[in-house]
Amino acid sequence: MRGFKTIPAYLAFLGACWLFIDKVNYRLAVLGGIAVWLIAALAIFLAPRYL
Repeated sequence: MRGFKTIPAYLAFLGACWLFIDKVNYRLAVLGGIAVWLIAALAIFLAPRYL
């Protein structure tokens, strides 16, 4: 069941890459997508501990 929690983080990665790809080099777009994915994944898995 934990695998379903990663879907929003993956969608955030795709959305960030889609937004960044026209503005910056593709390497920076992917790096920005990874950063957004990491923030989303941390929020998804750590937020329930603090609520």
